[in-house]
Amino acid sequence: MVKKLTRIMMLCGLLAVLLSATAWADDSGSCGPDLTWTLDAAGILTVSGTGYMADYGSSQRPPWWSIKSNIRILVVESGVTNIGDYALAECGNLDYITIANTVNSIGASAFRSCGNLKSAVIPGNVVHLYEAAFQSCKNLETIVLSENLEAIRSDTFRDCANLKSVVIPGNVTSIGASAFQNCSNLTSMEFPEKVSIISSGAFNGCSNLKNVVIRDGVSMIGADSFKNCSRLQNITLSNHVSVVGSSAFAGCARLNNVFYAGSAEDWKNMSINSDNTPFINAKIYYNFLMNATEITLDKTELVMEIRDSITLTPVFYPEGIAAEPLRWSSSDFSIAEVSDGLIRAKSAGVVTITAETLDSRISASCTLTVTGHGPEGTFHVNWLKPRDADGNELDSMPESLFYATISVTNETSADTPPIFLNSYSSDGTYLGFVWVEVKASPNATVEVTFPVDNHDGQIAQLKAFAVSSFNEMMPLDRAVSFPEEE
Repeated sequence: MVKKLTRIMMLCGLLAVLLSATAWADDSGSCGPDLTWTLDAAGILTVSGTGYMADYGSSQRPPWWSIKSNIRILVVESGVTNIGDYALAECGNLDYITIANTVNSIGASAFRSCGNLKSAVIPGNVVHLYEAAFQSCKNLETIVLSENLEAIRSDTFRDCANLKSVVIPGNVTSIGASAFQNCSNLTSMEFPEKVSIISSGAFNGCSNLKNVVIRDGVSMIGADSFKNCSRLQNITLSNHVSVVGSSAFAGCARLNNVFYAGSAEDWKNMSINSDNTPFINAKIYYNFLMNATEITLDKTELVMEIRDSITLTPVFYPEGIAAEPLRWSSSDFSIAEVSDGLIRAKSAGVVTITAETLDSRISASCTLTVTGHGPEGTFHVNWLKPRDADGNELDSMPESLFYATISVTNETSADTPPIFLNSYSSDGTYLGFVWVEVKASPNATVEVTFPVDNHDGQIAQLKAFAVSSFNEMMPLDRAVSFPEEE
């Protein structure tokens, strides 16, 4: 039995509207001079249009405030240039966000107290992430920051108790007051060379922080910066640091080693303010070399099965050199994804996993082959076909509006997994994706149709696959491509 699905979704630069006899929304309105919002029955809040979103606060709540508990997914479409202050604050059931690359700023407290949010990707054009943007997102575990971000402002991730790792982008120049205060699951922190100031209380109460690397740009470590980091053991410190604020390392009883790039004379000239006994009493290793000249991975070739995971370990040279923050990437995230060295195999194929320093000075890679298929009794993607407006099948990718139809069979599964359609350029660059949740009886076949706008001719390939859930994001079977991969 074939059913038409009707849910509407657009993500990251693809224009996608599911075809249906009736399209409807529970609530809608405006949220800027040229922006509209729609909240559908499935809890998907879609913001569309062009230009800026209005700012909100306690005196003027966002227009969806009274129904915020219904919001499960946020989609900010291409054309929107910002997310306003307090826009999604206290949306406690928000699970998933996707933000178009046209967005260049995220307002103060925009996602504050979104307790269900576990991960977020800030697109590359975002320059400004304002105060307390993700404060008190208690279940936030991972965040990928824009490479063009200029600063991490005060309270941005304060009280994100489950935040496990953050790579500070290379263009960031300052860490604001209490930016990571009480992020008690952070275990390490490394600062790129453009960071000049670590403000007061920035990492106060990060009780599991063990290793900190402070590179050449930092001149001042503010008061209380690492206060009560009770498991902090090692600090690698540039000789450009001239001031250590009062109580910067108070309560760091396990601080044993400071690997210092300067000489003993340089150390004496540093202004170390009061209540920094653990820092002063640590063993100082002078003239420590800060920057690696080479990086390798412990594995250069891997074979994995779908749903397997493994962690790659970087090795820096010369031996004993301080580890540097790395940018991890996958040449095709539909085959495998990587975060902080952890690889998750998602569908059959060959992919390159790369780790490089934030300044792209040195890098290393691993070739990964993923074999096997998803488990029995799940959704199987049968085929992907482009068609014109009259339903005729196309042999090539047109540079115009066309329709991509995906056939999926439910092999006795009781789940309702999302179906994703990814787009890529001719050189393999990932452009974006659209999705829809599938509801079909066991042994039923479902056809999903997405209109795709390719007037600019950038899209050269499409891939379709079913995933287990938004939280796990593991494909249930191989991806199907058009044109077919050789």
